[in-house]
Amino acid sequence: MNRLLASAALALALPTAAFAQTSTGAGSITQQEPGEYLADDLIGAYVRNAQNENIGSVSDLVIDRNGQVKAAILSVGGFLGIGDKHVAVPWDQVRLMPPGSGASSGSGAGGLAGTITGASRNPAVKVDLTKEQLQKAPAYRPASEQRREEDRARTSPSGTTGTPVPGTRTTPQQ
Repeated sequence: MNRLLASAALALALPTAAFAQTSTGAGSITQQEPGEYLADDLIGAYVRNAQNENIGSVSDLVIDRNGQVKAAILSVGGFLGIGDKHVAVPWDQVRLMPPGSGASSGSGAGGLAGTITGASRNPAVKVDLTKEQLQKAPAYRPASEQRREEDRARTSPSGTTGTPVPGTRTTPQQ
C-alpha cells in the first residue's frame, strides 16, 4: 500500500505536460509515458556517485502534503540491510537516468534524463555525494520512529519526562 501511495505521489510530482496525451477528460491517466518512473521502480534501485561507486540504494521517498517528492531516503553502509543507515537526500540532488544509460551520464540535478520506451525497471540513480559524506550525514528519522522514541521515554522508569510507569512505586520502599 505504501508503494502504491508513493507511486501516485511521484506521478503527481512529475510535470503535468507529460500526461497531456494520455489523460481523459475526467483527468485520469491511462498509461505511463517514456521518461516517467513509478516509485516502485525507484525503491530498491542502486545509487551511484560521481565516481560511479555503488553507495547504497533507495529505500523510500519523502513526499510532502502537496504531492511533491521532497527527498530520497538512501540506505547506506551495512550489509544486506544489517547495520545500514538511512539518509535523506534532497530530491533536487538526485538524478535519474534510464536503465542502461550508465550512472556516469545524465542531465542536471533533479531532472529525468533521456527517454525510454515503455515501462522501465531500476533506473540509474545518481547523487554527487561520497560514501564518507553519507556515513557522516545524520540518520533520517521517520515520524513513526520519533513517536516510538517519545513513547519509550514517557513510559521508561529512567525516562526524562518524570512520568512514572504505571504499577511502579514512586516512594522509597520501607
